[in-house]
Parts: sequence; C-alpha cells; structure tokens
Amino acid sequence: MNEFRSTRSPRDEHDVRLPTPASRDASARRSGQLRTAAALLLACAAAAGCRSLSYEEPDAPPPPTAPRSAAATTAAAADENPWSAHANAGRDALRHGDLDKAEEEFLLCMAATEGFGDRDVRRLASLAIPAALAERHNLGGRYDDAARITDAVLAESQGGAVFPLHAWAFALQTRLEVERIQRGPEAELALARRIAEIHLGPIPEATPLEVSLRQQVGRLLAANGDLASAATQLGWAARAARPMLRLALGERLALLYEAADVSVAAGDPTTADFLLREAVELAQKSAPGTLEEVSALNQRGWFLVEQDRPEQALTLLEAARDIVAEEAMPAALTAATLDSLAVALHRSSRLDEASAVLDQALAAREAASAEDRARLSALDDHRAALDRDRSAAERNHPASTESNGNP
Repeated sequence: MNEFRSTRSPRDEHDVRLPTPASRDASARRSGQLRTAAALLLACAAAAGCRSLSYEEPDAPPPPTAPRSAAATTAAAADENPWSAHANAGRDALRHGDLDKAEEEFLLCMAATEGFGDRDVRRLASLAIPAALAERHNLGGRYDDAARITDAVLAESQGGAVFPLHAWAFALQTRLEVERIQRGPEAELALARRIAEIHLGPIPEATPLEVSLRQQVGRLLAANGDLASAATQLGWAARAARPMLRLALGERLALLYEAADVSVAAGDPTTADFLLREAVELAQKSAPGTLEEVSALNQRGWFLVEQDRPEQALTLLEAARDIVAEEAMPAALTAATLDSLAVALHRSSRLDEASAVLDQALAAREAASAEDRARLSALDDHRAALDRDRSAAERNHPASTESNGNP
C-alpha cells in the first residue's frame, strides 16, 4: 500500500514501543502481579472450601483441644496445600535475594500442581509466579539463569497450551533481545516460533506488554517468510490493542494497517478487509473528520481498488475527499487521497471524472515538499495510463464523449 494512503510517517514512529529494563510499563507489571495475586487467593479459597455464612447454634460446645504450635500449624498447612507453601517460600527467598532458593521452590511449586487440570487456577498460578524470578535474573545480567527458568516453564506448559503469557511478556521480550545479541538471528527466530505456539488468550484480558510481544514475534516471522503465522500474531495484537486507551489512536491504527498488509501478503484478503473495516470504525468513532479518519478511509479504499472492487471503494474515497476539501490537510495527503479516488474512477470506466480528479491531485502535489513529491511519483504513471485509455476510448467511439453524452 502507498505510504501516503495513511497519515503515518514511517510506520516505526507509531509502533508500540518495546519496554526496556530502564523504562518498563509499571502499570502493566502491576496488572500481572494483581492477576497472580487474585489467582492465588481464588485457589486458596477453593482449597480451603466455602464456608456458610449462616449461623446455627451447636448442640454442645466442642471438646477442648490442645493448642498447636506455630511449627505444627505451618507443617499441617504445607501437607494440605504444598503448592502454596512452595510458592510462598519462593517469594520469600526472592524478596531476600536468594535466587537459587527461589528457583528451587518455584520448580517444586510447579511439580506440586502437575496433577491439576490444565485450566486449574492453581496450575496457572504456579506457572506465572516464576516470571518475577526470570525478570530479576535479566535485570542482574544473569541471562542464562533467566533462560533456564523460562525454558522450564515453557516445557511444563504443554507446548504453550496453558502458558500465562500476561506474566511472562516482559521477560520473553528481554529473552528475544538477548538471543539475537548473544546467539544470533536464528536463535531469536527459534524462540519467536516457540512463543507463536503459545495459545492466543482472550482479547479483553490482553495487556499492552502482550500486544507488544505478539507484534514483535509477528514481525520476526514475517521477515523470515512465515506470513500465515505472522498474520495470526499481528492480527491478534491489532484487535487486542484497539480498545486500549493508554495507546495512542495512531498506534492502534498502525497495528491494524500492519496486520492487514501481512494478511494480504499471506493470501488472506478476507481477514485484511475485516481489519481495515475495524480501522475505519475506530477512526470514525474516536476522531471523526480528522487525519486519522482520512487515513483509515484511504487504507480500506485503496485495498478495495487493489482487490478489483473499485465501485465499493468509491464510497470510502469520496468520503475521504470530502473531509480533505473541508479541512486543512497536508498537501501530500490531499494529493494521495485524490489520486486514490482518480484510480477508482478510472477502474470504474468513468474516465473523464477520473481525469478531472487526477488533475486536482497533481496540483495538490505541487504544494508538497520535494521529498513528498518524489514519493508521489506514481501519480505520473496514473496520468499516463489514464490518457492512454481515454485516447483508446475516443478512437473506439469517435462520435461521442463521456462528458456530454451527445451522439
């Protein structure tokens, strides 16, 4: 797609930025911690059993029992709920900086939940808790240790079917960077493929870090020719990011455009059309009559032209033209919008209308910067093609013209 079909300067300016150890997304980390805490509370409640809130007078007071020591109480709790005991011991060790002890306890915690169901909240919690240890290893430069605990959790999660990605997104992003720097692009790609196998979680529960990770993985796969998998990753990221108000509108639209581009390259125009419709709806709802709406209308309109559906494209591109005419828009965007409309008219055999609109596009291009004029060089090709078709039409129908309809 022509880059002027959208308001993006190079797409990288709108990418969801990857967090770094120096500037991490604190709110997203808190979200992951809260999820883990909630999961643990639910699991503990389930293990303890639900008690009725109603009160019944006992027939007789219970017999007195000898007080239990604190050690005995702790041991009994550990026997009844060993996974929770290991989780608590691991967190205590992590707080005190004993990373080796923390890893030992976290691995025991995972082992204690092996018999639980794949979706059991205790099982998911046991897989999520070690993420904090991996992040601590990464921050301390102990990348091999972080990789070891990450690989252990991936192995326990049955190929990613029950992997708690919300907790691991930041650590996995760091791991990808480390793989590329220390072991090379092939190792980075191998890890990206493992991450792509992790199940796509519910979109309403996605976090910005998950979106960023899926986008990063999708780009790696696309760059290495795995377009189908890349489209899946980027499509999920784009749809998950759409309602995230903490991300700028331009960032969310750019994700939808990127996912659509890769879907087209993967031979899936249906998904691409869906994503571009989502972009139009998002822009019209969030920023009607603005550059963002013009961008979205242009993107889907040009896609329909390329899919040989010019009549459907006309409605979108005429709407974009009307906004451009009413609002003060950059000259390059105005020229690109009019050019897209001219091409749609041309392919709809409305040659004289197309010629008039293309003249306006060429005039608008003259007001753009030298760099933008160079990027809009395709207008000259469109002018030449249109002139050839008009000349052919005149030779075939010398006694009539499209403009006046006279015999």
